[in-house]
Amino acid sequence: MLNFILGTFFILISLEVFSEETLDSKNIKIIFGSCSNQNISMPHWKHISSYKPEYLFLLGDNVYGDFNNLKANNLKLAYSKLKKNNYFLNLKRNSIIFPIWDDHDYGVNDGGKDWPFKDISQKLFLDFFNANKNDVRRKRGGIYNSWSIKNNIDIKVIALDTRYFKDNFKINYNKNIKKKYIPDYNTKKTILGKEQWDWFEKQIKENYDLLIILSSIQLIPKDHGWEKWYNFPHEREKILKLISDNKKLTIILSGDRHIGGMYKYNANLFEVTSSSFNQRILNFIEEDKYSIGEIVNENNFGLMNINTSERLIEIDLRTGFLKENKIFKKLKLQF
Repeated sequence: MLNFILGTFFILISLEVFSEETLDSKNIKIIFGSCSNQNISMPHWKHISSYKPEYLFLLGDNVYGDFNNLKANNLKLAYSKLKKNNYFLNLKRNSIIFPIWDDHDYGVNDGGKDWPFKDISQKLFLDFFNANKNDVRRKRGGIYNSWSIKNNIDIKVIALDTRYFKDNFKINYNKNIKKKYIPDYNTKKTILGKEQWDWFEKQIKENYDLLIILSSIQLIPKDHGWEKWYNFPHEREKILKLISDNKKLTIILSGDRHIGGMYKYNANLFEVTSSSFNQRILNFIEEDKYSIGEIVNENNFGLMNINTSERLIEIDLRTGFLKENKIFKKLKLQF
């Protein structure tokens, strides 16, 4: 049986990359979030570090390093600045990190498969997160990956790459429609690409008790005009069917939007968007048929506490500043 309660959202995440992690405690603390600009104040790392999370899920735009040549100096500098932040380094030493990228650590705004320097970005990404030389992501295109967290229950974490294989979204030229992108019904266009789709279909069929999917762009929401899965409706329909047919409680964690939000697709499928760590959009109003309450306009991060003995998940969206400790939204799930 599945229950949900509206409320604050909070997730703790640790900062290293493992294929499987076994914990002794019956409680798992995960922090997650996205969109951290290294060129402005980053109080969120100090705040997040104080929670001492076991896991840190970084959902993309972990730095802002857009570049346009083979040297990739801007992206290198961005990672260098983040690496000098002592609170982030503390997280990296004491937590396990499951990272994905979005467009600005991929290297270009709204970028996709045509980005000529994507393999340079991938190497810098893997180097920064200390992926070893035998990591599968060093041997193929794309940073998609999966991990298992075993602690009385088996939690499957699937990290998707929504950049490396993505076709260009359809730009809206109708001035009467206030959207940057509109749905494109060309079924030949893709977000994940064939190789990643084949991999995902195998991953989702494995045995586990709880599924967490990391997607840099939003999956469930469909009404806004920015980057999202619904820009290719056939791709969104395909992944939602695979998840729904699985019949396991699934939580999508997404970023990108510079707003926070919670969404319910059905009794077994929820999405939490945490964005941004330090680049909020004030006074932004947005509605969506799947939204649980209003969006969050403040800087935020997610905290997820999983009680494995009671099979209870509590997710909060919280402020990213140490002087404040405001909980914006809360979600409680039993599985």
